[in-house]
Amino acid sequence: MSSSLCLTNCSDDDSKNAESASTLNGKWKLVSITAPMVSETHTIKNGSVSWQFDESQNRVKVISTSDDDWNPLESGNHKYSINTVESICDESLNVGGINYGCISIDNDTLTISKAYVDGNIYIFTK
Repeated sequence: MSSSLCLTNCSDDDSKNAESASTLNGKWKLVSITAPMVSETHTIKNGSVSWQFDESQNRVKVISTSDDDWNPLESGNHKYSINTVESICDESLNVGGINYGCISIDNDTLTISKAYVDGNIYIFTK
């Protein structure tokens, strides 16, 4: 198990967390961003923004062919970690020291949400 997965609150659910995080590996296409505070959802052009996670290096490669202001990260390689936000979620994505929110993976859909503080909700598909 990656050491970044067990920073706090390690428990018997560690195997579940490791399994969930392992599905983060690979290429994800950003499809929409919702800003709950202003009740607005922005759809991203198909395939114009992708994040490719490499768990072995704890890096995410962002590829953007869009000049869209909604893109949360610039193109390039970024370090990431998975942490726990106590009382909020088991897995939270931090990229370059910035917490992007709780992550959940359901089949081929990745949701990164900071809605617990009226932050953005990012939806990706494989």
